[in-house]
Amino acid sequence: TGQVWSCQRLSNGDTLVGAASQGHLLVVGPEARVRREIKLRNAPGHSCLRSARQLAGGHFLVAEESAHAAREYDPAGQMVREIQVPFAPYSALRLTNGHTLVCGQKTMVEVDGRDEVVWRLEGAELPEAGVRWFAGIQVLPNGNVLVCNAGGRVPFLEITRDKRLAWQSPANAIIPLGHGIQRLDTPPP
Repeated sequence: TGQVWSCQRLSNGDTLVGAASQGHLLVVGPEARVRREIKLRNAPGHSCLRSARQLAGGHFLVAEESAHAAREYDPAGQMVREIQVPFAPYSALRLTNGHTLVCGQKTMVEVDGRDEVVWRLEGAELPEAGVRWFAGIQVLPNGNVLVCNAGGRVPFLEITRDKRLAWQSPANAIIPLGHGIQRLDTPPP
């Protein structure tokens, strides 16, 4: 029980659950039995984690908010990589080029395999969107990033890699505070 910030249906029918209150990732089978439990480095609680995703190959990528890090764990639960960021991360995605996209608060960065920043977007670069918190993200096939701007003036945005708005939801749309977004017609990477 407690706060769950992230769920992902896995290709084998199991479900990955990011259990923040326990400080664990849980892999739960269709019969509701926990098949695997991975203890995270971050302390359990409200800010333990936000997004957690299983990567191709079986590793897990976790945005550990209060640690200001995106951490990768192997299937046995050993941390194999830590990407430190200067903000509280909400989401982390592994891109098809092997880079990692991490976002949170008013910043989004792409880092290469050596954890060097190769692309950065600050919310102030999109003043018309009133960025408050880059929360859920999805990279679209055209390379643009679909973003849930949690609590921002414009709730949902599509941003080009040259930092322009390709699309936005109406600023006056009455949408409850959201933290995730995914176009269902576009598979995850």
